Amino acid sequence: MDEIRELMKTRDYWKARARKSKDPLHWSTYKHFHREVKREIRMAEREFATEQIINNKNNTNRIWKVIRTCIPKNSASQRNCSKDDKIVANEFNSFFASVGDNTIKKIEVLAREANYNLGNAPFFQKTIPCQTSLPLAQYPTK
Repeated sequence: MDEIRELMKTRDYWKARARKSKDPLHWSTYKHFHREVKREIRMAEREFATEQIINNKNNTNRIWKVIRTCIPKNSASQRNCSKDDKIVANEFNSFFASVGDNTIKKIEVLAREANYNLGNAPFFQKTIPCQTSLPLAQYPTK
């Protein structure tokens, strides 16, 4: 943790220096330290998640809490939505249809990294038959 703080101080020093001098070499050095800080933080987060899974093998609530911290809350990139309603609906459908599969893949990666046997865990993909249309309730009009 102290190593990451020192890297952050170095990164911030080079950022201030680059802003002041506008020297491309200073900007390059700042970008290098910026990438290093991000890499070290990711490694620390991964180590923490692995450690939590190993230490809580019999506590599914804690394991799920760790898994939820590993799943990004916002998309990494901003997407432009089309004005066409069908395209927007299909994009939403694709996103929500892939949430389960993406979560299962991330769980499998975490379990592999922590040497956790998923065969004993209650993580099973549920298959639900898809209907072509949803029945909508009919409400009387006034």
